[in-house]
Amino acid sequence: MACLNNFTNLVSLCIIAQDIVEIDGLEKACLLEHLWICETKISKIKGLDACTKLEELYLYANKIKKLEGLNNNIHIKKLWVFSNEIEQIENISHLKQLEDLNISGNKIRHIKNTLAENTNLKVHNKVPIILTYYKN
Repeated sequence: MACLNNFTNLVSLCIIAQDIVEIDGLEKACLLEHLWICETKISKIKGLDACTKLEELYLYANKIKKLEGLNNNIHIKKLWVFSNEIEQIENISHLKQLEDLNISGNKIRHIKNTLAENTNLKVHNKVPIILTYYKN
């Protein structure tokens, strides 16, 4: 378990290819703008809602099953959650500044109209978006 309680002034944090299953104290790192937690055994990221300055969030190649805790992260421009265990894309329609989303390599069964609200989205799964999303 990685503990971040004493690192309240972090602006960027990179944890890649570590044998961890949990991170504590992320809610104390509320100045984070760039966060990489990748290639770990983590299935849930706690404390993200306190990181309201996040602009780039990389959570790829973990064991994450659900996108959650992003309600207060309205400044996210880049969200990479590829190669996880996510089955449904939800809880991102409020990310109005989102430009780059990579959700490839998941177990996605349902997207709904979630992405229709993300009007600034320019790249999806590393492919530039040139089509308009249609609402039914």
